[in-house]
Amino acid sequence: MASTPTRDTSEVALDQFNQQWRVSPVYQNFMRKNGLPTDGRVTLSKQQQQALEDELRRNGMPIANGMKIDDHGNFNQVKDVS
Repeated sequence: MASTPTRDTSEVALDQFNQQWRVSPVYQNFMRKNGLPTDGRVTLSKQQQQALEDELRRNGMPIANGMKIDDHGNFNQVKDVS
């Protein structure tokens, strides 16, 4: 899998990354361990999003500034609050 996306990642590249991400062992194992669907059709709570981000870091996949795991378990840009 490619390195984790950044705010400079194009929408097309981000979509392609997320498709690969959802079949990755880290994603699949997290979902199974937490009793969640592994088919990408999931809605995560804020706590689950944070737990998934923590799992990524433990597996050497840091999340770039300006990025997050969204409520569907995908990498996505943090919305500007200004």
